[in-house]
Amino acid sequence: MSSAIQKAREEVIQAGKQLVKKGLIARTWGNVSCRISASEFVITPSGIGYENLKPEEIVMVNIEDCGYTGDVEPSSEKGVHAEVYKQRPDVNFVIHTHQPCASAVSTLKINIDIVAINPDLRHLIGDLVICVPYGLPGSTQLRKNVAAALAHSGSKAYLLASHGALCLGADCDEAFRVALAMEELCTLFIEERYCQLSGRSAKDYDHLRDYFVKSQTGGLERSGESVKIIEAFEVDKEDETEETDPMVVRLSQSGQRRRASQHLQYLFSSERVGNYFKLYLDAGEDEPFPQVSDNIFEVNLEKGNSAISDSSTCFEKKQILAVEIHRAVYNSFENVNIIRHTISPDIRAVSKAGKDIYPLLDDCAQIIGPSVKVADLAADRPEKLARVVVENLQGRSALLIKNNGALCCGPNKSDAEAAAMVLDKNCKAIIAAALFGQVEPIAPEECALLRNIYLEDYSKKAERK
Repeated sequence: MSSAIQKAREEVIQAGKQLVKKGLIARTWGNVSCRISASEFVITPSGIGYENLKPEEIVMVNIEDCGYTGDVEPSSEKGVHAEVYKQRPDVNFVIHTHQPCASAVSTLKINIDIVAINPDLRHLIGDLVICVPYGLPGSTQLRKNVAAALAHSGSKAYLLASHGALCLGADCDEAFRVALAMEELCTLFIEERYCQLSGRSAKDYDHLRDYFVKSQTGGLERSGESVKIIEAFEVDKEDETEETDPMVVRLSQSGQRRRASQHLQYLFSSERVGNYFKLYLDAGEDEPFPQVSDNIFEVNLEKGNSAISDSSTCFEKKQILAVEIHRAVYNSFENVNIIRHTISPDIRAVSKAGKDIYPLLDDCAQIIGPSVKVADLAADRPEKLARVVVENLQGRSALLIKNNGALCCGPNKSDAEAAAMVLDKNCKAIIAAALFGQVEPIAPEECALLRNIYLEDYSKKAERK
């Protein structure tokens, strides 16, 4: 192996790790490549996480026909990278990301005038970011669409409709800077639209989320492009409360207490272990499955004596609903071993709208399903509410809980976390899209195809890894 090939493979690995660290890609999503000659490039493999990549797993691909040798399969987007290297001799490094704000803007299917948003980025990216028309991931159509966009524009960055971003550079460093600049540009694009409509500053993203909730629930009055805010903006905060408040739930041995707008906020996270499951009462956004905790219930999957062991407080009535829901999901879906409750800001905001949502991004269709339904658990008996959850999870890996985020499921923690991540990204896209009017979701037939390919091919490939 030549030193040039070895260096290129190592650069691709390091770029992937940096992109994960910066939050521009995750798991095996996106892909990275480096030109090694006029006829060949190396690219990340299909279905292997960036953190564990080895140089020998970075695949060498022919630019002309995308042929490769060896047992490691290259990224399905190798054709897109090949088109870049064919048409752009100035480009030696390509990064395809699924970064949050750029992905959100990609759903609008519009071009971005860089000069109008941030002229300081013009020297790095160019005058215009073109949005490439949608094509299924890895498809010939997507490759053709990218080829047409490359022929039309000499930009260093492109949006891939309902998918992500394509960032180019003369070397690894430049391509990485372009990817970061794209996220900055798309964030500013969303914020400026919000300011235009609301007349408010977007310095605090919570205000934008609150604006979205009001736009979906009748809190805004529109008149052309101007919007009157009927009620004051109120960002969710943790309120202090007295011990006698009926909504208080004890969450730790230290006596820490929190107030919930309703007890359903505490649906917790859990994992199946044989004929019981562990319910993590201290579950949080940053640590959904805390291994060091005094508040982990072990609960029988069969009804009867609910708690096998209880090293925390006595079993409270406020936790019965969570127990019933988690038990019902495990008993209904044998491939679910993890349930992750997430109340990330964007998911929480969309859950407050109380509406079913549909994939604006194709990775949401792949990993979660054709839609994400919403369940309102504000009243009724725990057993009935548990049945509602099960019914709405059929054929899906996530469910919105009105006002309280979402439950994300999977056969393992990695898959449940992936569902949470793509749902969060799709919710960010929904919030951004609402500023621009009606945005069409991925077509139902394409959602079905994406989901089927993921379940039959990609997820099984990930399991083998």
